[in-house]
Amino acid sequence: MKKIITFASILILCIGCDKNQDFDLLILNGTVYDGSLDDPALMDVGVRGDQIVALGSLSDKIAARVIDAAGLAVTPGFIDLHTHLDPIFSLSDCESHLRQGVTTSLGGPDGRGPIPFGTYLDSLAQLGVGMNVGFLVGHNTVRRMVMNLDNRDPTDEELEEMKLLVSKAMDEGAFGQVFEDRNGNVIKKGQLGPKELHALHAMKDNPAFPNLINAQFDEPFKHKSSTYNNPMNVDNERRGEGESQYWNPDDQSEWNDQFPTASGTYAMSQAKGSPLFNALGMDEETKDKMMRNFWKARGDLHKAGFSHNDMHGGNVFVDEETGEVQIIDLGLAKDNKLSALMEGLGGLDFEEGQDYQLSGDLSGAKFSERMQEMSVENRANIEQEIMDNIESDIDSQEFDDSARELASVMQGDIRMKDDDFDRIKK
Repeated sequence: MKKIITFASILILCIGCDKNQDFDLLILNGTVYDGSLDDPALMDVGVRGDQIVALGSLSDKIAARVIDAAGLAVTPGFIDLHTHLDPIFSLSDCESHLRQGVTTSLGGPDGRGPIPFGTYLDSLAQLGVGMNVGFLVGHNTVRRMVMNLDNRDPTDEELEEMKLLVSKAMDEGAFGQVFEDRNGNVIKKGQLGPKELHALHAMKDNPAFPNLINAQFDEPFKHKSSTYNNPMNVDNERRGEGESQYWNPDDQSEWNDQFPTASGTYAMSQAKGSPLFNALGMDEETKDKMMRNFWKARGDLHKAGFSHNDMHGGNVFVDEETGEVQIIDLGLAKDNKLSALMEGLGGLDFEEGQDYQLSGDLSGAKFSERMQEMSVENRANIEQEIMDNIESDIDSQEFDDSARELASVMQGDIRMKDDDFDRIKK
């Protein structure tokens, strides 16, 4: 795997080049990915001040600093649109992001954003931050500012106060907003994909999942590459002969194939309670109810033939009084029964499960003794049923190989590719 150099991570800002120098910075011999999804190319990059001013064969040029990037990938800085930036005041150099090539991050996801907004941004500016950052207004944060954790509808006065907080935050530099109507539904702008719609429809009568009330789409469903690589915004987004900058559906990546989306405005029922990582006041009895309710809801989704692929603590809401659970954000849902089985197995194994997104507070490691016994028995039954169906005429070596492969499969997995499913089926 190539190591990565990002343009934004290594730009040198200076007053101007020495008159005998062509560039402030010259990156030689790198494999350049320019963001267009065209094939990468071996070329040099010339930088003057804070701008890339030349691409091509530049080995005969002179620069204040030269980096030999042979064997490395050279790319624009990556943008992380879902970042929990809570530690930024103590880790303001953002080294963990920069070392991965991330130069811009959007904080405040999952309904948690800074308040008061202007004061927060001013403090960051005075401190100095190692990368570009922006923040969303957190709908949970705004509600808590006005209503604490009260589980009720807001009064007219409280609703107006929340509107003012959101409006003030937007004026002070917030990057996004989420509204709440008088019926308690969330109204927001964003992206929805066909598979998320399929999953929402399949679970619409299950109170443990959000209900899509309405949606208005501003565009057709598109694969992301067709959006990013159609700069002229022509009606026919399929690439013409010799026009490599346009999207070709025959050349799409598997990620593009899985997650086409359309932007628009949609109304969704609001999850009750708090994100799991904020639910700190439950007694042991309520925690046990929460765990059983979560695994029932998770099982309902899997039995409907869908995997979720993103069940971290921000996507599981818990009512701290009743232990009721709602699982939100089905943006990475996959309508594949084998994927659903693998995700189920990945969280069930409380020693070696591979559902790495599953919140630790919900994993099999936190099962009660009774639930652990049930999971061991159920898992063993599945494994035995599969073994019983292995062809009887294979030799002992093939049988042993199958058994080893099955042991790996029984650890489960998430976010799997089609090649993975083909291997498991075989």
